[in-house]
Amino acid sequence: MRAITGAGEDLTIIPTMDGDTPVDIDALAQTVPPECGFVFAETQTFGPDVEQFHKTTFQNPPDGGLISQGAASYRDADTARRAFDDLVVTVEGCGAGSFGPMLVGQWTTDADSLHTRPGACGRDYRVTSVVLIEVTSCGFPESVPDIVMTNIAANVPPN
Repeated sequence: MRAITGAGEDLTIIPTMDGDTPVDIDALAQTVPPECGFVFAETQTFGPDVEQFHKTTFQNPPDGGLISQGAASYRDADTARRAFDDLVVTVEGCGAGSFGPMLVGQWTTDADSLHTRPGACGRDYRVTSVVLIEVTSCGFPESVPDIVMTNIAANVPPN
């Protein structure tokens, strides 16, 4: 990750943000409309059917950068697809509301991926096989999360 971001030794894992359970920040999720709660509630992002999960968040304090990589696996491809499709509907609902510009910004989706760009930050999602991948970033060029996403997806075995 240090090489991909170009941050070198300044990029470090945030100690409390390397885990194997989706984390909800309820105090923040309650400050936004329910359709936007996914921004602060990973259980909403990944849905209720997660079999395995891991997410690590890195920081680059000198440049104010932040990047995370996460993946949820599901019992089968249909369940992973359903989690992704539900997330797309959620993002669409949030994006159409008054909080949309701030929390979702410009967003695009295709059959297997979803990209949101609120300001200088972004969230990227991809469903592949039985896995839903998430890469979030702030303060890095868009090529960085693209590379991280590609690397993770390349390591997901086919169905």
